[in-house]
Amino acid sequence: MRSLTCPASISSVTSHSPRQFSDGVHYEGYSGLFAFAVTYHYERFRHEVVRHPEVFVMADDHSRDRIPGAPLWPYRPYSVARFHPQALLQSLDCLPEDIYVFNSSVSWTLVLTHEDDGKRRICCSVGIET
Repeated sequence: MRSLTCPASISSVTSHSPRQFSDGVHYEGYSGLFAFAVTYHYERFRHEVVRHPEVFVMADDHSRDRIPGAPLWPYRPYSVARFHPQALLQSLDCLPEDIYVFNSSVSWTLVLTHEDDGKRRICCSVGIET
């Protein structure tokens, strides 16, 4: 497996400490997983997701105070949702921009981020052969 580091803007992680916001207690920052990831673009994300019969999805716990307007995780805090790949791809507009996708073995993870390279959305993967 080829190992590259995500751009500094993605790999920098802020505090993961819980903090009180107007809509409850939430964490700040993003998963440190990015430091070990291979970067690629959204088209590859779509290609990888559809190769599996089902996938699991989770998101960082963010407050509406920090991410106004964008969709937040529509399920219970700290929960994981199960999707058929096509249903996930059709639901992306209703999910946060930053999500973590994996299968039941948890041997790989695809990360869809809000970052872009000026042209295309950047995604990351861990445990996916390149």
